[in-house]
Amino acid sequence: MRKLPLIPTLITFIALVILLKLSAWQFARAQEKQTLMEQDLASTQQVYGDLLTALAAPGNNNFKRLMLSGVVDSEHLFYWDNRVLEGRVGYEIIAPVKTAAGDILVNFGWHADTDFRRTLPQINLPERVQQLRVVLYLPGLNNLIQQSESQGNWPALIQQPDIRLMGQWLSRDFVPVMGYVEPTEQFALENNYRPVTLSPEKHIAYAIQWLLLAIACILVFILALRKKWKDERQQQIE
Repeated sequence: MRKLPLIPTLITFIALVILLKLSAWQFARAQEKQTLMEQDLASTQQVYGDLLTALAAPGNNNFKRLMLSGVVDSEHLFYWDNRVLEGRVGYEIIAPVKTAAGDILVNFGWHADTDFRRTLPQINLPERVQQLRVVLYLPGLNNLIQQSESQGNWPALIQQPDIRLMGQWLSRDFVPVMGYVEPTEQFALENNYRPVTLSPEKHIAYAIQWLLLAIACILVFILALRKKWKDERQQQIE
């Protein structure tokens, strides 16, 4: 009985395990994204009258839609940097809004970077908003992105919306979720609300790619093994 070569077999096995795990992970991510899209779609069927009612309602706060009223702190704007919309780079404009349910950070929309970051665009927001339709969503944080622990200049340029840190800068306790304005055009901004940045179909495509690489890895190993055994048999005959 022929023995399998130890090192090539071990390398092939490790590669196969990694590729199959990557494929399974992408399939799982596709399912997660599909669930998020379904939750976001289902939330459009109910719109709460105010923030207090929305927060008190059962369930996760993500994707809840409501009519927001409050005072806008336009003196302390946050510019979320490097946000891409249809291939264009710009900023998402975030402002604190004081409501009866507490202070909340509201993303008013996207503005293009037309000055190659030499200066920040001038954004004019109203002193108050009344019955403004927003959707609640908490963006995920990238632990690899570092942000200064202090802030002295306004508007503030941020790399990601860390609600805890932004509250620390202003000595305020913000509601632990962000509001995204849906009718952004009234503020001369564009809507860049994307609860799902990569579609389930893309994740499935990546999963299939990893799976095909795993199959290719097995085929290469089998073909190499057959060639090795054939050469050994030829040497024995000679």
